[in-house]
Amino acid sequence: MKEAPVIILIRNKLGKVLEEKLAIDERESEICNALSIGSAVEHMALMATALGLGSL
Repeated sequence: MKEAPVIILIRNKLGKVLEEKLAIDERESEICNALSIGSAVEHMALMATALGLGSL
């Protein structure tokens, strides 16, 4: 397995501060955004592994 000389940072520009009071639909949107980001990161890690690159 090779190492890829790269660091990937993930940022949610739409995210709210955790302590912020949100309506139920806004909180639901926050949760969906977080789940989508997690899924995207998982797919990147799986593809890196499939390509023979190391991932943490």
